[in-house]
Amino acid sequence: MIATDGLMFEVGIIMLIAFIGAAVASKAKQSVILGYILAGMLIGPYISVELFGYTYDGLVHDTGFIEMLSSMGLTLLMFFVGLGFSMTKLKKTKAPAIILALMDVGLGMFLGILIGFALGWPIIDTVFLAGVISMSSVAITGKALEELERTSSPETEYLLGTVIVESFLSMVLLTIVGGLMFKSDASGMNMTRLIVGILAFYAFFIFLAIVVVPRVVKYFESIKSNELFVLFALGLVFLSAALAEVAGVPAIIGAFFLGMVFAETKLAERIEDRITPFRDALVAVFFITFGMMIDLSMLYAIVPILLIAVPVTLFYELFVLSSVSYLLGFTSKAATF
Repeated sequence: MIATDGLMFEVGIIMLIAFIGAAVASKAKQSVILGYILAGMLIGPYISVELFGYTYDGLVHDTGFIEMLSSMGLTLLMFFVGLGFSMTKLKKTKAPAIILALMDVGLGMFLGILIGFALGWPIIDTVFLAGVISMSSVAITGKALEELERTSSPETEYLLGTVIVESFLSMVLLTIVGGLMFKSDASGMNMTRLIVGILAFYAFFIFLAIVVVPRVVKYFESIKSNELFVLFALGLVFLSAALAEVAGVPAIIGAFFLGMVFAETKLAERIEDRITPFRDALVAVFFITFGMMIDLSMLYAIVPILLIAVPVTLFYELFVLSSVSYLLGFTSKAATF
C-alpha cells in the first residue's frame, strides 16, 4: 500500500522535477524526453550520493502509484498517435509497413543472436538481447514525432505502421521465450491463446469502426458539457486499453486502435482539444518514472554490451533500413527519417 502522507509530496516533486528537466533540455535544444529521464534518475530510489558527510538517496522511493500514472500517460499518448493515424492511412501503409517491420525485427534479431553467442550467453538471455536490439519504442516514436512536428508527414504514416507491426511481433517473441523458460507444452498453449486473443481484438475494433461508431457518433457530438465529454472520452480510452490486455495485446495498442477508430470522425478535434493537457502531464510522469527505474550501479556491467549493440543498431537502422525504404519508393530524405 502507498503511504497517503507521502503521496502528495511525491506527485508534487515529480511534476516540478519534470518541469525543470524539460526546461533545461529545451534550453540546451535537446528533446524534453532526455530531460525527463535524467531528472527521474536524480530523484529515483537507485541514486545514492555521499557529500560532506551527508547521504542523498533520492526523493521518491515508493513508485507503485507513480508507475500507474505513467502507464496512464503512455496509454493517452498512444491514443493521440492513433487519432492522427486513421484506418484509411493504415490500409494505405499496410504492405510497406509489414515489409519494413519484418526487415527491422528480422535483421535486429539476427544481429542480437550473433552478439549473444559471441559473448557466450545462454539461449534465453541471447533471445532477450536480440529482442531489445530489434524492437522499437512506441512511446519514444510517438513523443519524438510530436516534438519534431512530423506527425502529418507522409513518411510518418509508414513509420507508425511499422512500429505497430513490430509491437505485435514482440508479443509473439515474448510468448515463445516465456514458453522456453517454463514447460515445453506451455509455449503451444500460450501461442494458441495469443492468436485467439489477437483475432478477437481485431474483430472487435473492426466491428467498432464499421458498425458502432458511425451509428452513435451523432449522439456523442450532442454532448454539450465539456466535463461530461472528457469523462466519456477518458473512459473509452482506458476501457479499450483494458480490453486489449484481456485479449493478450499490450494496452497501448488498444488505445492506439481506438484513436484510429475516432480519427475520421468529427469528434477527433474536440477530443484532442480537451484531453491534450491530461496527456502532456501524464506522459511527462511516464518518462520521469522510466528514469527513476535506472540503476546506475549496474552501468559498469552493461557498458561492454552498449559498446557493441549501439553501433550495430545504428548501422543497420540508418543504412540498411534506409536503403530498403528507398527501394520501396521513398525519397532519400524520407527514407533516412
